[in-house]
Amino acid sequence: MKRYNFSRVVLITGTSSGIGRAMVQFLADKHCMVIATARDAGRITDLPAAAHLSLDVTQQAQIDEVAQYVMQQFGRLDVLVNNAAMAIRGSLEDVPETMWETIFDVNVMGPVRMTQAFAPYFREQHHGHIINITTVRSLWGMPFLGSYTASKAALDALTMALSYEMAAWGVFVTLVRVGLTKTPLFQRSKQYSEPWMTSHSPYWDSYQRGQKMFERILRFAVNPQVIAQKVENVMSSSRPPRVLTIPLQARIFDNLSPLLRWLGPLRKT
Repeated sequence: MKRYNFSRVVLITGTSSGIGRAMVQFLADKHCMVIATARDAGRITDLPAAAHLSLDVTQQAQIDEVAQYVMQQFGRLDVLVNNAAMAIRGSLEDVPETMWETIFDVNVMGPVRMTQAFAPYFREQHHGHIINITTVRSLWGMPFLGSYTASKAALDALTMALSYEMAAWGVFVTLVRVGLTKTPLFQRSKQYSEPWMTSHSPYWDSYQRGQKMFERILRFAVNPQVIAQKVENVMSSSRPPRVLTIPLQARIFDNLSPLLRWLGPLRKT
């Protein structure tokens, strides 16, 4: 087992783009030993990480291999950041059950699997920090992002439960709710929706109006580096909060909720 002299060992899931990539870059500058993971490790080899590992959070065997590697190579893990996520667009009626299962497998069961893999080490160490990245949209269901917001609401709830369960071992758990961020996540969600959100859908007109509104509010999106800095602040705190909501983002989305009426009735006219 190798021994290193550094401030923190941090493992982050979903680092190929967006918030995950920004966190790796920012934390490396803060002298953290960062373990970057992504489904395709070839996409993250340019990141300033101590290790670049292939990890699909839906695959238990890969998770077990990563956990074993981390403890053998670094001797400990101080922070686990569950950031990997997936979003799709579409009405509840149109999105097939298999896609709902996929979304929950990545966004809910992914963090559950990662936590179960590392919780024994955290308990043995009597220290550690689990940070789950979620969204302010989990506080209210957003039309045509129902599967995504529902999965993040589930992540909110299980994070709160976990925070109390792990406290006895000196392990902190923090839920970080972020707002609209400049990330490819929602561009990919549009691509995923193409098989079912077509002009044949009874929700097509409302979906199109929602898309236009969403594109307009993208001007309020923040750079993922802002989120990375906030996460680092939480990691550095001696008493990290159970919930951190990015203030500006929270105000934007709290004020956005009434604008959803602009979508009108969810039917063709």
